[in-house]
Amino acid sequence: MNSDIFQSIINNIAILLVLALMNQLRHQYFRKLGNSAYIEGVIAGLIGVAIMMNPLVFRAGLVFDTRSVLLSLLTLFFPMSTALIAAGITFVYRIIMGGVGMLTGMLVIVVVTSFGFVWRRFVFEKTFMNRTTELYVFGVLVHFLMILCMFTLPYALAVDTLTALGPSILLIYPIGTLILGLLFYQIRDIDESNSKVYENEAVYRGLFENSHAVMLLIDPQTGKIEDANNAALSFYGYSKEKLLSMKINQINTLSEDEIKKEMQRSMRSEKNYFEFKHRRANGIVADVEVHSGTVVIRGRSLLYSIIHDVSQKISFQNAVQERDRLLRAMLNHSPYAVFLVVDFEFRYMNQPAFDLFGTDHPDRILTHSVFEFIRVDYREIVRERLTRLIKDKGALEPAELVYIKQDGTPIEVEVLSVYYEYDGVIGTLAFARDITEQKKAQAVRFELEQRSQQQQKLESVGLLAGGVAHEINNPLQGILNYAELIVEGSEEAKTKEYASEIIFESKRVSEIVRNLLQFSRMDKQTHSFARIEDIINRTLSLVNTIFRKDNIKITLEIEEDLPMIQCRSQQIQQVLMNLLTNARDAIQENIGMDEMNKHILVSAKQKEHHLRDYIVLSVMDNGIGIQDDVKEKMFQPFFSTKSKDKGTGLGLSISYGIVKDHDGFIEVVNEKNRTRFDIYLPLKGADNG
Repeated sequence: MNSDIFQSIINNIAILLVLALMNQLRHQYFRKLGNSAYIEGVIAGLIGVAIMMNPLVFRAGLVFDTRSVLLSLLTLFFPMSTALIAAGITFVYRIIMGGVGMLTGMLVIVVVTSFGFVWRRFVFEKTFMNRTTELYVFGVLVHFLMILCMFTLPYALAVDTLTALGPSILLIYPIGTLILGLLFYQIRDIDESNSKVYENEAVYRGLFENSHAVMLLIDPQTGKIEDANNAALSFYGYSKEKLLSMKINQINTLSEDEIKKEMQRSMRSEKNYFEFKHRRANGIVADVEVHSGTVVIRGRSLLYSIIHDVSQKISFQNAVQERDRLLRAMLNHSPYAVFLVVDFEFRYMNQPAFDLFGTDHPDRILTHSVFEFIRVDYREIVRERLTRLIKDKGALEPAELVYIKQDGTPIEVEVLSVYYEYDGVIGTLAFARDITEQKKAQAVRFELEQRSQQQQKLESVGLLAGGVAHEINNPLQGILNYAELIVEGSEEAKTKEYASEIIFESKRVSEIVRNLLQFSRMDKQTHSFARIEDIINRTLSLVNTIFRKDNIKITLEIEEDLPMIQCRSQQIQQVLMNLLTNARDAIQENIGMDEMNKHILVSAKQKEHHLRDYIVLSVMDNGIGIQDDVKEKMFQPFFSTKSKDKGTGLGLSISYGIVKDHDGFIEVVNEKNRTRFDIYLPLKGADNG
């Protein structure tokens, strides 16, 4: 009997293999039909009928077959509708078969199918068990339930049946369930893999054919174009048949060896972006960007290339580059230094700006704070201007500032600033011009104008002084003569005293008149060549005794081999005498000075000033100094800071006129606790030997 059971199961399993074959083929043929699950259910039911038509007959009306294996596996691997239809068909056919085991057979169909659904819902592929273990356990439980259903038979028949077939059913049927289930697993895995392949290929074809981007499939070994989408046909202007008969080197302008080299790089994933020139059917060469990678299609490794026409982009980029080049050239040849400031940092500079700050390397100034290159006393002014400019979003009036070059040299600049905003960057655009030399020229021009105005004043005063002196001189001599007669002829002491005072004051007025006449007659003497050291020594010989008496030390610093100057020696000596006298008075007025520290420095040197050579005669003292308001008036006639009995106020005026008549000028320099008079006397081609 056991051999009969085994033979029957083998026959049934052979029939079940047909079901496995159907499962393998169902997606190839039934997936196109909307009701494929119902059709599969009918076919599975018919297979079940076929199995039931070849049963193991244990008693008349009591048969055994492998429909339990069929129905249980249908619940695990097929849609529910398929399993229910198959179960229904086998259920009906079991009724038709009839016999003593009809009710038991019907119950087995219901129990096995129901248990299969429960197992699929709660256990199938949800436990730690592997496939083999799970299928075997499932087979044992299914057929254990089937054995339990045997107790619906008459008791004696049930015991007899279980005694004869029970061990064989629990041993062989689960193994059949396991073998067939593993086959279903394998078929399902293959089916899912194929489905993914079909789906991926469908997606690929959809993306490939419907894409607006130009796409080509290329054989990297031969360079042959294997496939092209509609966009490629439109772009290149070839028919599909023609394009698929071509090689990529017929389109790419590179040589065949260069193309092969680039394709190999793409195959090795060393590079996937390229810029090429592709030739179209009409002969026009277009600039293209190519994104290329490897794709495996039907076992072949091909190059999948996405191609973008960038001719307009390249043309635009070239235009932008040309515009940038032109703009950069304009900026670099601009007379203004142009720089962009963002968040108080330099972000851009043209070449004149680099030159302005004295740097030849952008890293030394770009991204650095602007305040590093602005003199300290101007930093708050700049901060306020930049802040106001960002707030008002306009332009600021030009301002004169002092910048600091890379080497620390200060430079005066005129700056015009405007608000700047581009591509999300907000800052200020500044246009700066170096006005250092201009300011120096202005200072020189102002100095010359001041000297010219001073000279005009002195000339006017000189004319007035000459006229006044002549008018005063005659009556003054009469007053002096009459006063002398009174002294000689009067016997009264009081009268003689008053007359003597008249004589003293008249002589004082006469001295003023004589100075005025000299002030107005400076051009009536001739010039001759003389050595400046001789003039200094002659002058000092006249005052040394007085200065030593006052404990004033005079130091000489005279350069060797100074050239001779063409001058009126007596007048230059008069100027030096006047300056020495003023220096002595200034020292004497410095009440708190130590007697041992009284000092006058007399120096002479050759110096170039405004492209002209001068002998500079200097007198420097450590007296009380000169106030700024006094410096503006000190060369005016009759201006003096001394008391009336100590000076007439004509000494510096006469000295200024003498030096001016020599085509020179006088500068006054106030240093700390020191005053220096510099007399510039021009060299006029004297024999310096």
